[in-house]
Amino acid sequence: MKKIWVIKPLDGHFYGYLFQKIDKVFRVKGPQKISARDLKNEKVLLLIEDKEIYFQRETFTRGPQEIIALQINERLKNLGLAEQISSLAYRLEEIRGTFVDVSYLALLSCHVEDEIKQLISSEVRLCGIQHHAIALAGLSKFISQEIVLLVEVMKDGLWLVISQGENPLYLRYYAIPDSQELTAHKVEEALLAALDFAHRGLKKEVKKILPLGPKREIIPSLPHLKSVIPEGIPFENHQALFLEPAFFGALFAPKGFDLTPEEHRLWSRHLRPARYAALGFLFLALINFMGWFYFSRENRELHGKIEPIKQEVERMRYHFEKILTGQANNFSKFLEIEKRFSQEPRFDLFLAWLSQNLPPKAHLRSFNAQKKPSGFELTFEIICPGSFSEVQRAFRELSYKLDSQNDLKKSRLSYEEKEKRGIFTFEIIPHVP
Repeated sequence: MKKIWVIKPLDGHFYGYLFQKIDKVFRVKGPQKISARDLKNEKVLLLIEDKEIYFQRETFTRGPQEIIALQINERLKNLGLAEQISSLAYRLEEIRGTFVDVSYLALLSCHVEDEIKQLISSEVRLCGIQHHAIALAGLSKFISQEIVLLVEVMKDGLWLVISQGENPLYLRYYAIPDSQELTAHKVEEALLAALDFAHRGLKKEVKKILPLGPKREIIPSLPHLKSVIPEGIPFENHQALFLEPAFFGALFAPKGFDLTPEEHRLWSRHLRPARYAALGFLFLALINFMGWFYFSRENRELHGKIEPIKQEVERMRYHFEKILTGQANNFSKFLEIEKRFSQEPRFDLFLAWLSQNLPPKAHLRSFNAQKKPSGFELTFEIICPGSFSEVQRAFRELSYKLDSQNDLKKSRLSYEEKEKRGIFTFEIIPHVP
């Protein structure tokens, strides 16, 4: 039987449900208010409900995770959102040659560090942090593979989620000012706006709607939308699913959008091995104590028979300590490598900048880095197809950008008339951290 809590912060404590899985069905207990101390040693999934979010699916240049994250942050910076970002999660959707489609979720005003520290200090086994809207999208897997609009009516607004299977496509919170009342007309306006985005922006037609929330009866019926309910829900009692659906959907949230900070992921990953190590030491200490107690009461004639057992225990303890010492040495080496890496110039940042400033259809043919007294010197060649005038103009523009951002030492243009292409050769000292 598996057991996990799904909770959210509430007035200095937490509020949520306990899910116990028996075979393929979850038994649900709750909702209830609970403290972090009462969740000690329990598996917990934290749910957050930041209403100021930015969700998008865009195409970026393919590269390592760091390069993709850098491009996402650059896009958010261009939108004027970079300074507001408190958490960011993304996943790769589709790779197409040198490009990759990425879905990313940015939280603009969520601060749950205190709650996370409270859980960690109480020795809670934090399994993940999911956003409310992503959790709602998890319910769409029970409505076949068709695209569906999930609408949860709250006290001061409504969540609108368009999802298909396990792929969230649109997440938005429609807020109602304090001075206004949430009416069926306002809900209809929000629904039509979401459907228009699906038609124009996603090129998809939504034909199904899943009404959720304690005030879901206010959702008006639209002629082209069919109201549906999830099928095959693995809960014994799922009435609360329609009242507080995010707690239930969080168990099936689409992968890739976990908002747990990296340092807390490392803590959770090493918590269980540390416990096993502590139990191992306790077990060895208990064996030693029992051996001493036993030997003290036995006749000396039995000492020769018991001694081999004690030696075997000592051998096991030595072997166990040797393994732990090796792991500690490996970890120290890892920290040293990470330190040296952090002190090296970040050529990946320069390459990311270069890929965004290359002329159309141009590509990098060769790249070389050499350490000089004045710093690292980069030599690289770029192939740029086009007529001579086009290539010459592109060469001037790129040279100007390189010189303004770096220390440009040499630049040379060669044009191959037969191939209708230019070859740019540059030598620079990059201005990278």
